[in-house]
Amino acid sequence: MSETSFAQIYEEYFAFVWRSLRALGVSRSALDDATQDVFVVVHRRLSDFEGRSSLKTWLFGIACRVAANHRRSRERTSHEGVEVRTIEALELALILEGIELSGVRRRPRWEPKRSNR
Repeated sequence: MSETSFAQIYEEYFAFVWRSLRALGVSRSALDDATQDVFVVVHRRLSDFEGRSSLKTWLFGIACRVAANHRRSRERTSHEGVEVRTIEALELALILEGIELSGVRRRPRWEPKRSNR
């Protein structure tokens, strides 16, 4: 398929992809990025589309994979943030209670793996 075909697909299915991603749980703040990701995949893989399913079905499958990737990415980020905020809140609570933390070794946010040599 040619470049004009991609432009036609983009124009015709943009709203469908956007609504699908929203329904699949992509946050509003990530919707534009996720929609762009879908159409990047479409542009790269359009020549591989064999027509065994409808174009809408193919686009929805791509949107499902992109939405899953965005949700996983968001979950990783939010878990890391929760852990750091929880540790900081505990440290603050201990300080407010007058418990000294000077002898406690603070765990760094990232530690390189130690080699077994």
